[in-house]
Amino acid sequence: MVKKTVLFVIIIVIAYTVVSITTGSPIERVQFRSNVTDYLHKTYTMNWKIESVDYDFKNDKFIANVISGSGISFLVEEDYYRQMMDNYACSIWMDEIKTAVTKKAKEVTGSDAEVIVDIYSLGSHTIIYRDEIPSYSTVSRAFSSNAKLRMD
Repeated sequence: MVKKTVLFVIIIVIAYTVVSITTGSPIERVQFRSNVTDYLHKTYTMNWKIESVDYDFKNDKFIANVISGSGISFLVEEDYYRQMMDNYACSIWMDEIKTAVTKKAKEVTGSDAEVIVDIYSLGSHTIIYRDEIPSYSTVSRAFSSNAKLRMD
């Protein structure tokens, strides 16, 4: 009976270790979700929903996928100093660029286009916007954007 109990405990410890290594600690995942919830409540007045919390094995950290009340998908994660950060402003701007490029492609070609947009910060400074996010055209000098089109 004791051998079975010891074997069961060893199997549980091994299983927990394997799960923690490959998908992150379940306890840390719950704590991270709680931290993201606190961060979003303190940072934004908009409605939002945490869609998922994923583990980044390469960087050994969790990333939360969040959807705003207006349907914008963005990420929340911890930086290397364990401070929460998000890409909500960039997600707004990427959506703005994607909408404009898709509309222009439709006007020019008459076909629908799939648009993939990336925005990169130029320089070492970080510009942080919260609920009042300006149009990308007003901040575009501090960033570089790249749009890829695929026409059907």
